Amino acid sequence: MLDLKLATTFLRQRQSLPLTAKVRLSSIRIREWYRMWGGDVGLMVSGLDSWVMAHLVRTLYPDVPGFHAVASEPASVAKYAKAMGNIRLVGPIKPFRRVVAEDGWPVISKSVSRFIHDLRRPPGNEATKSLHLTGFNRAGTFCPTMFLAQKWRFLLHAPFLISNKCCYYLKEGPLRKVCKHPFIGTRAEESSQREREYKMRRCNYSHGTTSRSTPIAFWLRSDVEEYARAEGIANPGDMEGSGRTGCQMCLFGIMFDRCPNRIQRLELSNPAVHAAFGRLGGFEVMKFLGLPWSIAATPKPLFPPEPAETQAGLFETKEKA
Repeated sequence: MLDLKLATTFLRQRQSLPLTAKVRLSSIRIREWYRMWGGDVGLMVSGLDSWVMAHLVRTLYPDVPGFHAVASEPASVAKYAKAMGNIRLVGPIKPFRRVVAEDGWPVISKSVSRFIHDLRRPPGNEATKSLHLTGFNRAGTFCPTMFLAQKWRFLLHAPFLISNKCCYYLKEGPLRKVCKHPFIGTRAEESSQREREYKMRRCNYSHGTTSRSTPIAFWLRSDVEEYARAEGIANPGDMEGSGRTGCQMCLFGIMFDRCPNRIQRLELSNPAVHAAFGRLGGFEVMKFLGLPWSIAATPKPLFPPEPAETQAGLFETKEKA
């Protein structure tokens, strides 16, 4: 049984270390992973975090190949990846336009999108639906990470599909096919889900179909930026004038964006992609979320409360049970 309090203390201690100590610890994890698989490993590269990680890995093992999922990321990032050498570009299993049409839009977070997708399925899977609505599993144990917060339940009434499938079709699935034991540059600081993963699995983890090393998982953003400056590593996101990489139309975490948000910035940096976002229905998604989708759009209250009558009867029985 995982002791969350102890795991949190362990993570905070790791995060508080000076950068020099973090580099040493990360190097240890990299060597362990490389030796575990006899060098049959690869680098998943995209944004600044992953390029810092790649630099650490290639400092120890220069010939480790890299892979970049082109998905719907800016073309400049793929160009940057190719220029670094020994990087293979990998296409999606399903293009973004089909994902949003057939599976749903990625909004708020992976967990929220998955919960909404599960709850909107046809009748069946009642135990899973009850878990997301009440937080209690069949054994009567409260599982806070599986509970859909009340503030996001208005998304159940969205006039568009919602799911967390996008990452799999555009990145995770394609990369899993070309590299079974990857180094990935994710960090616990980035989201509550990644923090939970670190607490449960630490840096190196291999079980069943999941096999990955996240050697800088305990680094902070300030550590990444300091290391990049010291080693002369460019931020691919700066090429777009946004400072960020990732899929241009992804709406995970958009509620934390400062104005102008990523979609508004996209209008300035790549008007053609911004227009395509609108044609796919993205403007309507933003409108439903209460967020501006263009520089000219008037910002609205973030996530306005749903009228009580639209939710009446939908959760009443579940919540009282």
